[in-house]
Amino acid sequence: MISFEEFDNLVVLEYNKHFKPLLLSIKMSLESDKEIRLKKYIEENNDCKTGNFFKTEYKGELIPLEIHRLPIDLLTYNLENGRFAADKLAEEARLKRKLNLEEGEDVEKIKKLLLERRPDETKQLMDDLKRIGQVNPGIITVAGNVINANRRMAILSELKEKTGDEKYGYLSVGILPKGADAKDIWMAESKIQFGQEFKVNYTAVNKLLKIRDAIQNRDMEEKEVANALSMNIEDLKKELARLGIIERYLDYIGKSKEYTYVDEEGIHEHFIDLQNNLEGSHDDFSNVEEQVKFINIHFELIKADSPHLFIRDLKRIKKNNETKDNTFSIFDKLKNKEINLKDFKSEIEDIINFDKERSKGEPKRLLQGAYRLLSEFNKRYNQKLCFPEEKIFNYIEEIVKQIKEKS
Repeated sequence: MISFEEFDNLVVLEYNKHFKPLLLSIKMSLESDKEIRLKKYIEENNDCKTGNFFKTEYKGELIPLEIHRLPIDLLTYNLENGRFAADKLAEEARLKRKLNLEEGEDVEKIKKLLLERRPDETKQLMDDLKRIGQVNPGIITVAGNVINANRRMAILSELKEKTGDEKYGYLSVGILPKGADAKDIWMAESKIQFGQEFKVNYTAVNKLLKIRDAIQNRDMEEKEVANALSMNIEDLKKELARLGIIERYLDYIGKSKEYTYVDEEGIHEHFIDLQNNLEGSHDDFSNVEEQVKFINIHFELIKADSPHLFIRDLKRIKKNNETKDNTFSIFDKLKNKEINLKDFKSEIEDIINFDKERSKGEPKRLLQGAYRLLSEFNKRYNQKLCFPEEKIFNYIEEIVKQIKEKS
């Protein structure tokens, strides 16, 4: 009979011989190849640890992260980075497939997207990296996925490629604790990137995409996202609704998912005005068809390069039945290809401007507005009048006669 001590030794021996390798194998299988490779590099290159620390918010607390200087070849661009979400989606729409970080060609595409965003700022950052090196550390996951510092890594990669200098082959980063989930990563990115003015600001559309990403893909509640971004819940809901309107517009003009188009054309303010114009519109239109037509009139005028302040004035359409009927009639002509987009824009401008004059209630202004409209009609159309126009002019003559009789 063996003693308890001998039994314990036997258990330890059997554990080390059979169970420990099995548990290690299970643990290893749960770690990605990239995580294992990065961990191995750090273990074998202790000098990559700088001994310097910085603090970042993680799970609601400030935690210290040691700065590591790691080869960029071991790191991966973050495809879900909110600051170039629109560029990524537009590129995927162009390619008609998802970008794949395992493909060298796609990695180069992502690098190109990062380098070409805001070229002036990219050049300044490149000059700074050449002159003084990397000042602010980035943040990565244990698998080497870069949460913050994607553009800096792209620039360093470009500099190494162009100069052959190995000093550009490393990125200084802190590593988030193992177990950081999608929500943690979203929060870490948001707290860092929304809070630092010197970094490339989120474009309007990228901010909207980031908000939706949190709710759709990161298992976050609207209230949680609103708190993280210091917004109230109603504003957050409004921003999400605006993204839906933008997507509808992109579909309307045949540029589905080309979100960068909105920022490139500088038309985000137009959608804020459109959204405001839609408020309470259920009571202003007799059916859904009229409401859709109202939205599409905005879309056509945005497509025609109307300034956003004019888009704001389109709310007048739903406030006056005559203005609404006239506007819808002109829109029908556009859809039936009786007039082109340029003439449509001009005629809508005339209708809105006339409505403005009428709302001021001054006879002189109304007459001046009517004079401008008739003069424009005379210049634009040199053909013989057909039935509708002739009827309108006869009506105008009758009104003029009545006004003279009252004078």
